[in-house]
Amino acid sequence: MNANQSRIEPQWQRAMTRAEARGARAIKITDHLYAVKSATQFPSQSMRVELNSQGRIFRCLDPQGDLCRGWRGRDTGVCYHAGAVARRLLRRFEGSQS
Repeated sequence: MNANQSRIEPQWQRAMTRAEARGARAIKITDHLYAVKSATQFPSQSMRVELNSQGRIFRCLDPQGDLCRGWRGRDTGVCYHAGAVARRLLRRFEGSQS
C-alpha cells in the first residue's frame, strides 16, 4: 500500500479491491462521467458513475437512472463501479506526482 492509499477510507479501499477482483474498468465519458460495465444487475450494460464539480465521486446510476444497489447501501460501503473509477482516478493522480 502506498502513501496515498493509506489515506483512503476503508470502504473505498474495499470497493477498489472488489473492482480489481472483478476486472471492472472505468471508461471516461466526460470529465465528470464514467461508465463501468455491470457484472450482475444489468449484464452487458454500463453503470454511470458521476463526479461533482470538485472531482469527487458522488453517485452511481444504473441504466434506468436509479441509484445502483451498491451505492444505496453507501452508509456501510461503496459499490465496486465507483471503486473502479476511484482506482482510475488514483492511478492518474499518482502518475501526475512522479
